[in-house]
This record gives sequence, structure tokens and C-alpha cells, in this order.
Amino acid sequence: MKIGFIGTGTITTAVIDGLLKSKAKVEQFNISLRSKKNSSKLKKKSKKIKVYSKNQDIINQSSIVFISLLPKVAKQELVKLKFKKGQIVISFVSTLNFSSLKKLCKPASKIIKAAPLPMAMDGSSDFISTRSWNIAFTKSGQQRTNQHNRPSDFSSVRLKII
Repeated sequence: MKIGFIGTGTITTAVIDGLLKSKAKVEQFNISLRSKKNSSKLKKKSKKIKVYSKNQDIINQSSIVFISLLPKVAKQELVKLKFKKGQIVISFVSTLNFSSLKKLCKPASKIIKAAPLPMAMDGSSDFISTRSWNIAFTKSGQQRTNQHNRPSDFSSVRLKII
């Protein structure tokens, strides 16, 4: 699978570090040049990491896209982008609500709001997942998704990428 990250701050760096240490079968990490310092450091960690100057290129090359931008930048940037049908979008943007995400990420319909912690770099992180889809990586590295039965479901879970 190819995973994209729009925004390369502390949280994104921790999530990518955790995935690199895991057995998750990630073929390629497509990351933004948003933080040149962080994207340069990440690129040196693995040949699987590709850095893009245009966020649309990340979306075009990824089946799962993580949105990890500052709240004030997220809406301005997302309105310019065209997501794909069937694409999974995971937002780490705290102030961007689910209905706004749905509109901004059309036609993608598998949307998750999550709040990981920097301990994701150790392979685990408490987060709150809201509505729509949950994603887990199994021990073998397989990706698994399942849909909540009720649109108002809120689940507090512990995600461990092993």
C-alpha cells in the first residue's frame, strides 16, 4: 500500500517512525515538503519515502492520505485538492469537523478523524476515532478497514501498529 502525508510535523514524523519500525506492508510513503527539516530527516530513514512539493501529487500517488496540517492552513489547502473515490482519508486536524472533512475530501467517503500522540513512534498511540471507518494494521502488516454501524459512533481505542 502507498500512504501519503500532507504536513510533516511532529505527529506525522512519529507516525511514520512507528510504521517504519512495524511490519506494516507499506510500499511507499509519500510526504509533503511542508517542513523541509522533517521531510529531509524522514527521507534519510528509508528509500520508501518520497518527498513531493505539491500536495496533489501525494493524493494522486496514495491509497491512504493523512491530513496533518495546522488548523488555519488545513481548510485553505484542502479546498485546492482533488481526492479520489475509494481513497481513505485520516485527519489529524483537531478543529476540522467531520462534515467539513466530508465536503473537502469528496469523492473520498472513507474518512476518519484521529488524534494520535507522539508515542506513535513506538508503535502505539491512544487516539479518538470518530465516525465512518476504522483502520488497523494486523501483525502480518495487512490493512483492515471496517465501518461503524451508527454514524454518531465515537470510539476511544488504542491503536498498536505491529
